[in-house]
Amino acid sequence: MQTFWHVVQAGYWWAAAATFVLAFCSALMPWVNAEVLTLALPALAGTTPRLLLLVALVTVGQMAGKCILYESARRGMRTPRGRAGALIEQWRTKLAGSPGRSVTLLGLSSSVGFPPFY
Repeated sequence: MQTFWHVVQAGYWWAAAATFVLAFCSALMPWVNAEVLTLALPALAGTTPRLLLLVALVTVGQMAGKCILYESARRGMRTPRGRAGALIEQWRTKLAGSPGRSVTLLGLSSSVGFPPFY
């Protein structure tokens, strides 16, 4: 028969795995909120060493997801053909010629909540 502490410890490791997976998903999908997940960590951890491990898992999960997102965006920088490609090139030229426009677009994008680098 399992004791209470075996069940608690097994539950902690499941929570640790879920923390990593949710942080990874949060890096790729903006509607999964890593901040709320991070706020819940002290309740899941119970002790300081466990909390530190969960924080490290959130950090590693976020970075792994962002690295995948960065690499896929880097490889996908080819401009499409046709009207959409012409429009993208027009915007790229405008933004490259004016750093102020780039900063304005980035500020607007971040203020409305849509990730600026998607």
